[in-house]
Parts: sequence; C-alpha cells; structure tokens
Amino acid sequence: MLDFASYYLANNVQVRFTKQCPGINVSPPCGERAGESFWRFKAPLRSSLEDMEMKHLFRVLFCLALFCGVASHARGQNFHVQVLDPTNMCSLNPALCTIADPTANFPVAFDTAACAQVPPADIPAGPFGCLVVVNDSTVKFTTLSLGLTAPSDLNIDCPTNLPGSVFADSSCSGSGDTYSVFFSGGAGLPSTAEMIILETGVDPDSVTGTAAVNTPEPDSVLLMATGTMMAGLYLSRRQLAAAFGKAK
Repeated sequence: MLDFASYYLANNVQVRFTKQCPGINVSPPCGERAGESFWRFKAPLRSSLEDMEMKHLFRVLFCLALFCGVASHARGQNFHVQVLDPTNMCSLNPALCTIADPTANFPVAFDTAACAQVPPADIPAGPFGCLVVVNDSTVKFTTLSLGLTAPSDLNIDCPTNLPGSVFADSSCSGSGDTYSVFFSGGAGLPSTAEMIILETGVDPDSVTGTAAVNTPEPDSVLLMATGTMMAGLYLSRRQLAAAFGKAK
C-alpha cells in the first residue's frame, strides 16, 4: 500500500484529508476526525537548513565582534601614576595658605577667624583681619612681599616691633588703591613653621592681593637691574671701540 503521508512529508506538500481516502495509509486513519482537520506535513529542504545555519553563524559572529570591540575599547584606556610637587593651597574661614612652592605667588585674603591665635592685646580697636601662612617647603622664608588692593588713599604703615615678629625690617607705600609691603631681616620663617599676617583699621573683606616669599627687596632689584644695564652699555662700548680700532 502506498504511504502518501511519508511521500508528502518528503516533498514539502500540504494536503487536506477528507472522509473519502480509501487505500491511503495515514495517521490518524480516515474517518470523521481525519476529515475535520487540515493536516500540514512539511519537511524543510536542505537549502533551507543551510540558510538557517548561516544566519545563526552570522548572529554569533556579530555578537563576538561587538564583544571584542567593547573589550578592546576598555583595554585602550590609559592609566598613569605620577608623583608631583604639591602646589600652594589657600582657603578662607579661616584664611590660610600652605606654601609648598616658595617660587610661586599665592593669593592674599583676610578674615577675623584667622586671628584666633593673635593675643587680643596686639589687636587695636576697629576692624581687623588675619592670614595664616604655613611654610610647607624645605627652605626658610627670609622675605615676604605683598601687593594689596584696598580702599584708596589710606595711610599705610608696616611696623615690626610687636613681640614675636618674624621679620625685623619693613617698607611700605601706596598709590590710589594699590599698596606694596615688603618684610625682611630677622629670624625668618623656618620650614614647617607658620606666621600670621595681621591687618587692622580696614574691613578685611575689602583687602585682597597677592604675596611672594624669598624675593629681593624692590630697591635691591632696581639697583641690580641698573647695574646690569650699565655693565651691558660698558661692554657694548668696549666692543664698539675695538671694532673701530680694527677698522683703522
């Protein structure tokens, strides 16, 4: 007996079985239940299986490429470890500057909270402010230079006669709202020590500026610059005279 069900499955054919199917070996057999159903027998061809395998392979390759790209990008990030010199750091409330690099300028600002270590007897009546400076370097601070901006036309002075003064000598001047103060001499400020810059008579919020340590006195800088210029002129004249002598 011809097995049409197997034949249909092998050839990817759809068939509808009805009550009239004598001589055909099917499962379920002919009858009411077989006639009421629409049976589909489908067997994929070899080419369809190959297409499915190729599509699956492409999906796997795409996922691998995506994963490798992400992993490669993650490994491409740079990681550095360095050791650097600390910079000068300043803060407010209280006003405090920690100086690790004595060759760099640092900002100047005053507030009353920084005056907690100043004996009250050393603070005159009226507004006042302080700035604490910590020597966090390995060298002694032998000078302190301040360039300040404050209300115009103030009578500025810079005494060094208070007990515990770090410096013995000072000079200060002002023009308009710009003031220059220079301290030198005395014991100076050794490494790891701190000093307090005290200003009185002016609201501390109205005084700002910059400071530097271990700089030559302004007059010394002017004298040194003048001497260098004169030496340069003298050498130039010597060279010029020698040139004329050779020409003769």
